[in-house]
Amino acid sequence: LAIRCVLVDLQHTRKAAPFCHSIHSGFVNNDPATLQMLNNIEKYARKLWNFLLKRDYSSLGALMSRAWDEVCQVETRSTLPIVAEIDNLLSGLMAGRKIGGAGGGGFMLIICKSPLDRDRAIMCLRKEYANNLQEGTRIYAPQFPPVGLQVSYYKKVETVEYDNNVTS
Repeated sequence: LAIRCVLVDLQHTRKAAPFCHSIHSGFVNNDPATLQMLNNIEKYARKLWNFLLKRDYSSLGALMSRAWDEVCQVETRSTLPIVAEIDNLLSGLMAGRKIGGAGGGGFMLIICKSPLDRDRAIMCLRKEYANNLQEGTRIYAPQFPPVGLQVSYYKKVETVEYDNNVTS
């Protein structure tokens, strides 16, 4: 999976409370789109897990995009202009994407159609946003080794290892 992934730090922070309130209001008022989106959460989680187990990354990416798009239909403030820009820039290279973080402004996880498409996506992002990314914005090539989380960007590698024997 890692050889198909790109992680973009969107450098846009905002609080999730307004979005949660909006979705809660849709639930309380029996809004059909909100109820459908909420009902799909468990179903999608099971499907995503099965796609991971089968290593069906194209279906995984497509469902991630579908789930995110449903959230954006219910809460239109959940997305950012840069997300649409990246969608357009990488449309032929992406299997799918998901925005994570409070209020939909933290990170954009992109699953590319192939490892070669990931390399192309990173080059496209660097070229397109070389002078336009906000300070601190990073384009990562995440790794998922069994020893812990490893994130690399450009030529620098940062590693965070978790000791499973540590108790809090």
